[in-house]
Amino acid sequence: MSIDTILKWNLDNILPVKYFSKLYDEIEVELKKIDGWILKLDPSMKENDFKKLVKFRENLTSQMSRLSYLPHLMEAVDQKNSVAKLYKSQTDNLFLEYSHKTRPISHWLKGKKIKGKEKLDDKNAKRLFGAIKDLEYSLNYNRLAAKYTLSQKEEIIIAQKDISGSNVLIDLRNLIETEFKYEIKKK
Repeated sequence: MSIDTILKWNLDNILPVKYFSKLYDEIEVELKKIDGWILKLDPSMKENDFKKLVKFRENLTSQMSRLSYLPHLMEAVDQKNSVAKLYKSQTDNLFLEYSHKTRPISHWLKGKKIKGKEKLDDKNAKRLFGAIKDLEYSLNYNRLAAKYTLSQKEEIIIAQKDISGSNVLIDLRNLIETEFKYEIKKK
């Protein structure tokens, strides 16, 4: 078996390329719903509403992952693939919007104050988190780690820096390294 055979991936298992635009559009529609969820954030919210919020976030995160990993893996196969670069640029911008829009929810779950909302206190956090047994540990852990969370404004700056700063340099390095040729000599 040759190396070429080993390195062939079926990216259709992640997302068929022909469905990229469709999923992108679906995510844009879902992102518009986040503002409605933020309006519903309240320490006294019903457990069922909280479950729906968490399910919404999980589904959106899953969709974002499928969308963003496709161009990254396409690019891993061929660094000069112009379609992969276009898709990667589009997903980076969409991911930045996703990050900005979902950050208030994350901060609220951690017990941080967000504009126009009552903080989620420990008693209600325990009640709401307990409604989702599979995620209770993770939600509580994130809440404990809240003291290491920056303000929303600072986190937005870091997210933008990652997309337009350090990631660009990494992409440039990968592009250069793909041109390297290696000769292995027997000893």
